[in-house]
Amino acid sequence: MIVINTRPAERAAKLTQFLRGHGATVVELPLIALAAKPLTFTEQQALVELLVPQSLPAYQAVVVVSEAAVDFTLQAMQALSLQQAMPNALPPFVCVGQKTADYLTQHWQAQFGVTPSTCYPPLPEQQNNIGMLQLSLVQGFKSGDRVQVWRGVGGREVLIDALRARGITVTLINSYQRQLPATTIVQFSQFYAKFLLKNPPTPIWVLISSLAAWQNWFKLLQEAVTPVSPNGFNYVALQTRIGEHIRAHSDACVHVVDDLQPTTIWQALQA
Repeated sequence: MIVINTRPAERAAKLTQFLRGHGATVVELPLIALAAKPLTFTEQQALVELLVPQSLPAYQAVVVVSEAAVDFTLQAMQALSLQQAMPNALPPFVCVGQKTADYLTQHWQAQFGVTPSTCYPPLPEQQNNIGMLQLSLVQGFKSGDRVQVWRGVGGREVLIDALRARGITVTLINSYQRQLPATTIVQFSQFYAKFLLKNPPTPIWVLISSLAAWQNWFKLLQEAVTPVSPNGFNYVALQTRIGEHIRAHSDACVHVVDDLQPTTIWQALQA
């Protein structure tokens, strides 16, 4: 079995080690690199509003979807000289998991000198859109409440749509964007020459964890020396929305997972 681990380079090692330990041949081919995105004036104003001194917080909560969202948003705050702000009231931070919550706490304390209030789904398998929506704090939001979401461009649309459907005003802070790493084009050429030119082995499984990853994968296939059909691969897709998108654009086998834990992905590969 060949598995193409498409996670960003800094997040791929744990999964690669696990899969190789279970006998799989793993090819690391990161489809996503993260880069800062300049904030719009509206996004800048929203961050100022979050930290302006006031008796009550401007937002009922801030949703933080990743450690990258912490990094890039705090960098933006620093660029706006907001590290000097000392709000009287700060909303709770809803984080996708404990790792992100701990990361936020550490870096918020370093930048502002105070400890933020955080909450997150407790179990690894719950640390996704559904898990965050099921938190008691989020369940308690009312129509007209205001929530700020720190994310990358296009991220967590299911979560955002669910909040807006309940009448909650969602303000997006798109602090970073996803792009295809330049080195991946070279790596794909090497993979193409080794595995696809003559008698391609089967099965080859590809991990797709976002729509941006799928778009970059499709681009690599189409721009190969000889274009390659996406139907020649099997896919493990993160969440139903991405799985449905892949099925709509290929006839390939797609297994959907709810999280990216190595054991979850291994079980999908064995199904």
